[in-house]
Amino acid sequence: MAYMINSPVANAMLIPKNSSSSSNTSINNLNSSGVDMDDVNRLRHEMEQLKSKLASKSYECNKLRNQLKQCSVEIDQYKQILSTISQTNGSGE
Repeated sequence: MAYMINSPVANAMLIPKNSSSSSNTSINNLNSSGVDMDDVNRLRHEMEQLKSKLASKSYECNKLRNQLKQCSVEIDQYKQILSTISQTNGSGE
Protein backbone atom coordinates (compact mmCIF):
# COMPACT_ATOMS: atom_id res chain seq x y z
CA MET A 1 0.00 0.00 0.00
CA ALA A 2 1.44 3.38 -0.98
CA TYR A 3 0.91 6.49 1.07
CA MET A 4 0.77 9.91 -0.51
CA ILE A 5 2.31 12.65 1.58
CA ASN A 6 1.83 16.12 0.20
CA SER A 7 4.30 18.12 2.22
CA PRO A 8 7.42 19.95 0.99
CA VAL A 9 9.43 18.61 3.92
CA ALA A 10 8.19 15.05 3.43
CA ASN A 11 8.88 15.28 -0.29
CA ALA A 12 12.43 16.44 0.41
CA MET A 13 12.91 13.48 2.73
CA LEU A 14 11.97 11.13 -0.11
CA ILE A 15 14.60 12.53 -2.46
CA PRO A 16 17.60 10.19 -2.73
CA LYS A 17 20.86 11.97 -1.97
CA ASN A 18 22.31 10.74 -5.29
CA SER A 19 19.50 12.22 -7.41
CA SER A 20 20.53 14.58 -10.15
CA SER A 21 18.65 17.61 -11.44
CA SER A 22 15.26 16.50 -10.12
CA SER A 23 16.53 16.78 -6.55
CA ASN A 24 17.97 20.21 -7.22
CA THR A 25 14.61 21.33 -8.56
CA SER A 26 12.86 19.92 -5.50
CA ILE A 27 15.35 21.60 -3.17
CA ASN A 28 14.88 24.90 -4.99
CA ASN A 29 11.11 24.49 -4.67
CA LEU A 30 11.53 23.89 -0.94
CA ASN A 31 13.64 26.99 -0.54
CA SER A 32 11.07 29.11 -2.35
CA SER A 33 8.21 27.63 -0.29
CA GLY A 34 9.73 28.83 2.98
CA VAL A 35 10.75 25.43 4.34
CA ASP A 36 13.66 25.59 6.76
CA MET A 37 16.44 23.50 5.24
CA ASP A 38 17.93 22.96 8.69
CA ASP A 39 14.71 21.15 9.63
CA VAL A 40 14.89 19.08 6.45
CA ASN A 41 18.50 18.14 7.13
CA ARG A 42 17.76 17.39 10.78
CA LEU A 43 14.87 15.14 9.80
CA ARG A 44 16.97 13.41 7.15
CA HIS A 45 19.71 12.79 9.74
CA GLU A 46 17.14 11.48 12.22
CA MET A 47 15.72 9.17 9.56
CA GLU A 48 19.19 7.78 8.83
CA GLN A 49 19.75 7.15 12.54
CA LEU A 50 16.41 5.35 12.79
CA LYS A 51 17.27 3.22 9.75
CA SER A 52 20.53 2.27 11.42
CA LYS A 53 18.76 1.36 14.68
CA LEU A 54 16.21 -0.70 12.77
CA ALA A 55 18.96 -2.60 10.96
CA SER A 56 20.69 -3.28 14.27
CA LYS A 57 17.48 -4.48 15.93
CA SER A 58 16.68 -6.66 12.91
CA TYR A 59 20.12 -8.24 13.18
CA GLU A 60 19.62 -8.89 16.91
CA CYS A 61 16.17 -10.34 16.26
CA ASN A 62 17.48 -12.69 13.57
CA LYS A 63 20.32 -13.77 15.86
CA LEU A 64 17.85 -14.58 18.66
CA ARG A 65 15.56 -16.36 16.20
CA ASN A 66 18.46 -18.59 15.14
CA GLN A 67 19.34 -19.31 18.78
CA LEU A 68 15.72 -20.24 19.43
CA LYS A 69 15.75 -22.63 16.46
CA GLN A 70 18.93 -24.23 17.80
CA CYS A 71 17.36 -24.64 21.25
CA SER A 72 14.32 -26.22 19.64
CA VAL A 73 16.54 -28.72 17.80
CA GLU A 74 18.34 -29.57 21.06
CA ILE A 75 15.03 -30.04 22.88
CA ASP A 76 13.85 -32.41 20.16
CA GLN A 77 17.11 -34.37 20.51
CA TYR A 78 16.65 -34.65 24.29
CA LYS A 79 13.05 -35.76 23.79
CA GLN A 80 14.25 -38.49 21.45
CA ILE A 81 16.89 -39.61 23.97
CA LEU A 82 14.31 -39.61 26.77
CA SER A 83 11.90 -41.60 24.62
CA THR A 84 14.60 -44.16 23.84
CA ILE A 85 15.50 -44.49 27.54
CA SER A 86 11.83 -44.88 28.48
CA GLN A 87 11.30 -47.57 25.86
CA THR A 88 14.44 -49.43 26.96
CA ASN A 89 13.43 -49.34 30.64
CA GLY A 90 9.86 -50.27 29.82
CA SER A 91 10.85 -53.39 27.88
CA GLY A 92 12.33 -55.04 30.98
CA GLU A 93 15.93 -55.06 29.83
